[in-house]
Amino acid sequence: MKSLSRKLGAIATALMTCVAVFAVVPTASAASSAPAATTYCKGAGTWDHVWTTTDPANGGTVCIEEYGDKFYLCDTAADGLAPRMNVATHSSSGQYNTRYTLTASGGNGTCVHAQQSDGGSHDLPYDAWIYIDIWLGPLPGSYHYGKEFYING
Repeated sequence: MKSLSRKLGAIATALMTCVAVFAVVPTASAASSAPAATTYCKGAGTWDHVWTTTDPANGGTVCIEEYGDKFYLCDTAADGLAPRMNVATHSSSGQYNTRYTLTASGGNGTCVHAQQSDGGSHDLPYDAWIYIDIWLGPLPGSYHYGKEFYING
């Protein structure tokens, strides 16, 4: 029963997140001032990690919920650059292997997401180090590059 309750909670969280994300998309007249990074992650209250690119406008924001391996990447500034992120896992050889990359390429207010239920590379191992790169521009490390780590639990 606890598992069913958690699944229903996760579904409700996803629905609230979608409503919250789409409710804050700026109009064309407000394109020069994107909402604060936390606005994109608001409503769910279950995000384990929220990180942004290192530029003054925080032009890219990633919101992560470890349970269900849920990742939301949003373009949060009208700067002409698309935020990107790599999701990588730590291997037994000590290397980090990129599992997948997300790009929010639709302009300010655009969000993309991936989660465990997408299957394959999106199903991250538990109790493993997860490495996140987030940056602006076409190539890793192009502009305002940041990296973060966490243990998937």
